[in-house]
Amino acid sequence: METKQLDDLHENPNNPRTLSNHDGNALATSLKEFGDLSGIVYNVRTDRLVGGHQRAKTFKKLGGKSSVVITQRFAEPNSVGTTAVGYLTYNGEFYAYREVDWDEPREMSANVAANRISGDWEFEKLSNVNTFLEQAGGDYLRLTGQTNEEINKLKNLGSEPEQETPDDGFIHLSFQLTKEQAVFVQEALDNIKAGDWFIPDEQNISIEGNALAGLARKHLEEFSADSNQEPQTDPEVPQNPSATI
Repeated sequence: METKQLDDLHENPNNPRTLSNHDGNALATSLKEFGDLSGIVYNVRTDRLVGGHQRAKTFKKLGGKSSVVITQRFAEPNSVGTTAVGYLTYNGEFYAYREVDWDEPREMSANVAANRISGDWEFEKLSNVNTFLEQAGGDYLRLTGQTNEEINKLKNLGSEPEQETPDDGFIHLSFQLTKEQAVFVQEALDNIKAGDWFIPDEQNISIEGNALAGLARKHLEEFSADSNQEPQTDPEVPQNPSATI
């Protein structure tokens, strides 16, 4: 049996997926309470799947030879309720399989966690990855599962901005942030979008742009009030006050 240390598993700097502080803490809690939910997880007490619904459904749809092999069964459930581990085989490949013994509330909680804690895209990194895969040729880009619409929206996102602003009635802005700054900004925008005071501009379909504009507007109003100045209600902006980020 070959053994590796966790520290020997190096992160991929091109990974376009990131976790917010909330989702990072949620994933840590999920791993501690439920174990790994990323494979096919089956609850023997209720006799139904907890995680891996789409994998199992897809294997059945594809047809071919598949079976579940139990490699270890425990006399008693372990700390996360695992009663057996093994793998599902499909056309000679192996996929993680685990059996648990949970009551229905724990099963439903784990099912939601398995589908909810998925992280967010770092779109600039994803755009760079797409460009690399497109230049590599073959089916690599198609195999990512992205639609043509998603791919086209991300094109040029990771490249230098054009000198001229597109004449579409909006001002297109881009920012470079550290990973920590991006987490703070995203959490702030999420809080703004959930606030009762926030009213999106109907002219701007970008909810993120609306949230950032709302934050800037509220800051200027509070700053003017603190400075005993009249708020600048009609700031000078080029053409259209809406902006997309």
